[in-house]
Amino acid sequence: MPYKIVGITFIISSIFFNNNMQDWDYSIQKTEKETFKVETFSDGFDVPWGMAFLPDGNLLVSDRSGDLWKIKKNGSSKIQIGGTPKVRSKGQGGLLDVEVHPKFNENSLVYLSFSDFLIDQKNKTYTSIISGILKNNNLLKQKIIYKAPDSLYSTEEHHYGTRIIFDNYGYLFFAIGDRGNREKAQLLNYPNGKIHRLHDDGTIPHDNPFVNNEMALPSIWSFGHRNPQGLVIHPRTGEIWESEHGPMGGDELNIISSGNNYGWPVITYGKNYNGTI
Repeated sequence: MPYKIVGITFIISSIFFNNNMQDWDYSIQKTEKETFKVETFSDGFDVPWGMAFLPDGNLLVSDRSGDLWKIKKNGSSKIQIGGTPKVRSKGQGGLLDVEVHPKFNENSLVYLSFSDFLIDQKNKTYTSIISGILKNNNLLKQKIIYKAPDSLYSTEEHHYGTRIIFDNYGYLFFAIGDRGNREKAQLLNYPNGKIHRLHDDGTIPHDNPFVNNEMALPSIWSFGHRNPQGLVIHPRTGEIWESEHGPMGGDELNIISSGNNYGWPVITYGKNYNGTI
């Protein structure tokens, strides 16, 4: 069933995705502090995964099947963006997050994360990130911002992570899940289970926490993550808040700090989905 994007109206509007819209109650809803109404903003998607507002108020939405859409700010229509990368849309993979450069009005840069695949072994995938100039509804002059070594590509089809954000200083943060290899979340020579920090052109900041550790990847900002799929900058403090898909009963909400170990898989409040600890 095609998915819809719906808007919840408080004093201001926000957007979120729902995968069971036929059962949604569109009546007026009340919480302890707010009253709101749910309305359809845009529909006809497969698995809408990420979104980012452009300075003009229009909305970019990534669909995990591989399409990138631009939706008019009033939701009246949507246009498919050309030139998106080829992705392996299987399992939890596909076209994942989309982010707009903080200086988009100057450089027109858009960033995409996706499940990349090896040309000669298309069943082996890993997280990649590119940037491109958005012009005339096409993504032009694409540049690889992050790509893992081919040796790390695997047949696992889950825990890609891959949320992208810019902080208030213009640094690019992105998350990679453990890719089904939980032990690697604790190993600093693997990108799995980490949150990474780069300059907007993909180069390494000199003050990253492990940049002088020869046994660690210099892009790592924090480690010990299972499947981080939410990253946001706190509007007052500038801190990075992360939501993490844990095992059964083990989802986490974390404030991310430089060099910190967030425990997975050594420390968790959850159990494996087969019931084991």
